[in-house]
Amino acid sequence: MRKSFFNWASGLVLAVFVAACASPEPVYKKSTGPRDYGFSERRLDANTFEVQFRDAPESDRAAVERLMLYRAAELTLSNGFDWFRVVNRKARQGGATGLDLGGLGVGVGVVGGSSSGVGGGLSIGLPIAKDPTVVKAQIEMYAAPQPSGEANAYDARSLISSRASPS
Repeated sequence: MRKSFFNWASGLVLAVFVAACASPEPVYKKSTGPRDYGFSERRLDANTFEVQFRDAPESDRAAVERLMLYRAAELTLSNGFDWFRVVNRKARQGGATGLDLGGLGVGVGVVGGSSSGVGGGLSIGLPIAKDPTVVKAQIEMYAAPQPSGEANAYDARSLISSRASPS
């Protein structure tokens, strides 16, 4: 009976751990504010935009980057262009920030020679906030023809047709 309970409890702990480590799939939507998840963009000039995609701290950075590129392709086509170049890219994987007062303490005391005591303690960190996963890029959009072999150049139609719509 005791071994069976131990196996069941171990399985439950393992399942919770695995579920906690899984990265949620980012949701493709327009951000409604500066702290909201989703995409946002800002026009810098006639053919240049800053595009950002922001999602949960646990989200996979590569998945967030794919959605940022998808949004850049949509913007490119909706503004009458064929391809875009990423001229500046910044990415930050989210994670917990917090206060860590962690430590281990042990104390021994003797009072009047007839009494003694032993004490101990353990503390852990407290997560205060979680930073989101953010990918931001400045893109320049152009009409055809696209230069071949350029690493940071993307054909907008090809990028959109190669992926299922994220919405």
